[in-house]
Amino acid sequence: MTKAVELPWSLTPPFHLIKSSEEFAELSKEKVLEGHLFEPGILEPPNLHATMRIENVKFENVSFAKTELRRLRFSECKFRNCLFIGTTISECDFYHCHFSLCNFYKVRVFETRLDPRLISDCMDKKKHTNIALNLYSELRKSALQIENPEFSSEAGYQYKRWKRYHMAYKFRSGDLGKYEFTLRWMANFMLDYIVGYGWRIRRFALSTAVLLIFLTAWNYIFWCNLTGNDAIIGSPSVIKSLYYTVITITTLGYGDLTPATAWGMLSASGQTAIGVVWIGLLVSVIVRKILP
Repeated sequence: MTKAVELPWSLTPPFHLIKSSEEFAELSKEKVLEGHLFEPGILEPPNLHATMRIENVKFENVSFAKTELRRLRFSECKFRNCLFIGTTISECDFYHCHFSLCNFYKVRVFETRLDPRLISDCMDKKKHTNIALNLYSELRKSALQIENPEFSSEAGYQYKRWKRYHMAYKFRSGDLGKYEFTLRWMANFMLDYIVGYGWRIRRFALSTAVLLIFLTAWNYIFWCNLTGNDAIIGSPSVIKSLYYTVITITTLGYGDLTPATAWGMLSASGQTAIGVVWIGLLVSVIVRKILP
């Protein structure tokens, strides 16, 4: 997001009051709702066991603030400059909807199908980190309730990502020291781009491939410095370098290829330490993504 985002905190007048769920259902048939405030505390279908379906409606400058949305199904809807301040969203579904410049301050979400990617245009990384952290936390909790691992993973990833933006916000506000901010921000950044916090398998696979290529090339280039003049080990080759790299970073260490120089021992120790970290990240990926 390259430009600042200003979220609405109140409706732009003039606006019309919606005084019942039945009136809302009738107005939604017009396909465009602009300048409306839903007044009652609960928006739900009249029938206790039914679901209210709202399809292909554009909501502009509409407030659902301090309202409980219950058993609603929105399909192909667009929400712009809408207020969800203090809103409770329960047992709702949002299919192929889009949100832009909507305010989700202190929203609560229960058993609701809402793709976290739908709300990416609603918050500014410098101004609304607290709103984003609460929203993604609620979306992850809701996704776990309905057993949707895809939405749960996305919400968890975005929550960790916005934690980094929140660190920057706290640093600019003077609530976080420079040293602590630098360490925590760098750790968060590296976990994001190396392994995607355990929720991005492709990112972890790419990082693993780059690591293997780099260490294999390192061992191939410095083979003689690692092994000395050991005639049994022989001259370097790509296969032997790859094999040595794999058994070193996985800490297997079969013993058939061992460093024979001080430089080689130091290099092997460093690669082993990298391997321990890599195994820890692999476990994180398995726990978070494969076994959610």
